[in-house]
Amino acid sequence: MTYQYLEDEAIADIAFIAKGSTIEELFISAAEATFSLQTNVSELEITKEIDFEISNKSIQMLLFELLEEILYLKDAELFFIKKISLKLETSSKQFTVKGKFSGDTFDIKKYEIGNDLKAITLHNFYVKEINDIWECYVLIDI
Repeated sequence: MTYQYLEDEAIADIAFIAKGSTIEELFISAAEATFSLQTNVSELEITKEIDFEISNKSIQMLLFELLEEILYLKDAELFFIKKISLKLETSSKQFTVKGKFSGDTFDIKKYEIGNDLKAITLHNFYVKEINDIWECYVLIDI
């Protein structure tokens, strides 16, 4: 599982490419790249866990919705994620990702704020398998 932030992609955005040897590893790498932008996750305590289940007909849009859920939890509940675990299930009609976010409610007295992520964009967004490695490109509006 790896991710790399890309320099100079856009002025008000942050972009990254994430990779994984499986689709689950890719989803975890992309999620980590996203929530690691919000604060120093090594300092976050784990005081709360939130279960999630997301389904979509498209593997690409499934990842998009997972990353949007990370931003939603930050905005709606001030929940900052330190760790994610997940499993992908497939059927003939759709893909489903189930898992758990672990982290803490953000407290300015305890944690340093990072980037204020506004939205995951669909600009150049992709999920594909290249030479047996899953890869995605994500551009985040800040």
